[in-house]
Amino acid sequence: MRLLNHWIGLGLALLALCVPVGLELYKAHAAIASESQERLLRQAQAVNTNLTQRLQATSNGLESIRTDLPALLGTHFDLSTVNRRLRAMVNGMTAIRSLAIVDVRGVIIASDSAELIGVDFSGAQLHHTIRHSTDAAQLYVSAPFTTPFATYSIALGKVILGDYGAFNGYVMAILDPDFFRVLLDSVLYASDMRATLIHGDGKIVIRVPDLEHTTGTDLSAIPDSFFNQYLQSRQPTQVFNGISASTKDHRLTVITVIRPQTSQADKPLLISVSREVKAMYALWRQQMLQQAALLAVIALMATSGLVYYQRRQLAQARRQAHETEQ
Repeated sequence: MRLLNHWIGLGLALLALCVPVGLELYKAHAAIASESQERLLRQAQAVNTNLTQRLQATSNGLESIRTDLPALLGTHFDLSTVNRRLRAMVNGMTAIRSLAIVDVRGVIIASDSAELIGVDFSGAQLHHTIRHSTDAAQLYVSAPFTTPFATYSIALGKVILGDYGAFNGYVMAILDPDFFRVLLDSVLYASDMRATLIHGDGKIVIRVPDLEHTTGTDLSAIPDSFFNQYLQSRQPTQVFNGISASTKDHRLTVITVIRPQTSQADKPLLISVSREVKAMYALWRQQMLQQAALLAVIALMATSGLVYYQRRQLAQARRQAHETEQ
């Protein structure tokens, strides 16, 4: 019975040692989850603030061009003057690759970029949407497309109304994907992170870094994608912890919506910022293994010591019994 009590005592002592260590590891794990989520939320909000301002500035610029069109395209219409005005605006605006004026047929009649003049946009999704519009306040956001500059981006447009409020073309801004890449890259603080610009219909416009080559992927076509879960939540910002449908790994992901500050946009943009969960807990896992190894060594030494002690006790008891018999 006394030997059993020794083992019970050792078990309780080891338990008393393991419980505090386990609690500290649990608290550390929870702290990493909380801190990582808060940091991702801050990074997503930083991008949101910047892009919201850029969208509004672009909307204001398109409005300014539209307001000045009667004078620019007046009786002394000079295409070079219009193009210079557009070029000066592009030089003063970030996030814009090119500005253009498109006629009712969908043909670009003026632009800061000479190679765009005469390009037929009638087959573009933006043209098909905007040509039915008479809403001068609306900012139209195109689906992602391959631009005439051989880049994958989106365009913003505002309708031009003619006599009696009829559709008379539109002003268009093609966004610069390099600006968005630099902005998205600026919020990445770990190599396992991804930052993504998503069109409101679900297509990935830009992902940094795009190691999985997912640019252009339609997330709306993937039933269990975080994008579809986000739409179902009907919340402006959502946090997800699970397997990413696009990268196929376990990620902590924040998705938030981007809209101009005062203008109405027909489609939103979304920002996704994420971390790989395995990498997020890498240091914690290393510490856990170190603590477990230390506890295992302590348990082994204590067990070995108790076994040695009990064997000596038994041997001594046998000697005493033998001497007594003699």
